[in-house]
Amino acid sequence: MASTKAKRRRGLFINQPHMLDYSTCRALKDAGFPQEVEGSDQPIYYYNNQVTIYKKASFTSSSALTNDHYKIPTLSELIEAIGDKFEYLWRDPMGTWKAESTELIPEVFGSTPEESVARLYLAINSN
Repeated sequence: MASTKAKRRRGLFINQPHMLDYSTCRALKDAGFPQEVEGSDQPIYYYNNQVTIYKKASFTSSSALTNDHYKIPTLSELIEAIGDKFEYLWRDPMGTWKAESTELIPEVFGSTPEESVARLYLAINSN
């Protein structure tokens, strides 16, 4: 059975089986990962190092987000942000995930698909 992380915020439990940690989300934002609200039904952010869910209607635009907001992207959002540079994602028999790029960069690994693809995004956008 897959482990899940449960976070409590204002009476809600957020069950995300592979939610990225605060420092990774902050690094993604610093590397230029899109932070906009548009396109997500219920975007999830770290705000003041706590998980917060926003209803799409609660923001008129991404300008309502502060510098202290760090988007917690889904796997599909990570892959979409990498675009044509994403080649594939696979899991080895030991359970480690590997994301590959069409770019000549070192291999990246993670314990979850999201972690692996987030590391790939960071490797591609670190230059």
